[in-house]
Amino acid sequence: MEEPKVIYERLVAKADDFNVEKVIAAIKLIENLFSSAYLDEESQKAKRGGLKIENIHRIIYLLGCYNSWVEETVKTGVAKATLEVLELLKLAEDLVIVKRARNYEKILPRLRIKEEFDSAVFEVEMAVAYLNDDCNVSFVKERVADKMPDLEIKTPAGSRFYSECKARILKPIIDWVSLERYVTKQLRDSSEQFTLEGPGVLCLKFPYNQGLHASSSIMKKLEIIVKSKLKSNEKRKINKVDLLVPTYQQIENGEKEGFSYHAARSIIKHPNPLYVFPSR
Repeated sequence: MEEPKVIYERLVAKADDFNVEKVIAAIKLIENLFSSAYLDEESQKAKRGGLKIENIHRIIYLLGCYNSWVEETVKTGVAKATLEVLELLKLAEDLVIVKRARNYEKILPRLRIKEEFDSAVFEVEMAVAYLNDDCNVSFVKERVADKMPDLEIKTPAGSRFYSECKARILKPIIDWVSLERYVTKQLRDSSEQFTLEGPGVLCLKFPYNQGLHASSSIMKKLEIIVKSKLKSNEKRKINKVDLLVPTYQQIENGEKEGFSYHAARSIIKHPNPLYVFPSR
């Protein structure tokens, strides 16, 4: 089996270039998007749930981390980058760019749903990635009686394909039985959701902040699971599965202090797809 490819390694933040004004602007954008009333309601839910992480909407958790970051910054006079603040920055940046996509408003209600937040954010990330690759992107409007893919992408060459995006944050100790069931379900559901004529790409993201070596090891196991499910005469509407296991690593090396972002990526093609995938 081929080694998973590490697609990028980049410095996310350095100690001397962390822009506090940019962070504040990002928080304002996110708070306006979700509305004060909604955030207050979700905060109260979190308190009633005992502030257990599994009961809290991730945006509430991230904003709580931001408030702690503000207190620490005021106390020390130093604005240090944290993963949670960087996540908020990335979300705000993507929410600005994604407005270039058609029907982008469709994704906004899903960001408010706790169980769908991670996948909705990933959908926004993928839309932004395709937009930055000079593609035209549309969020597909759902039909009452039909299941539909998340995104329609038209390449600069005029070809078209569809994308379904799902994300699940992995815990430090992975339940592989549960994870295999999850992957199997996403393959089955996506095959049913690619109802429009044209190639389909299932994008699966599994953030795992336990280091690059661990991410590569997880990727190898995910590859085995996916390949075992993509049989020649089954799920033929899925042209390929794009697997992504990103991780952050803290760097303390002089002027390179901050976080480095790595992502192990593997693209698994169906052996007998129904449609030919377009060339650029």
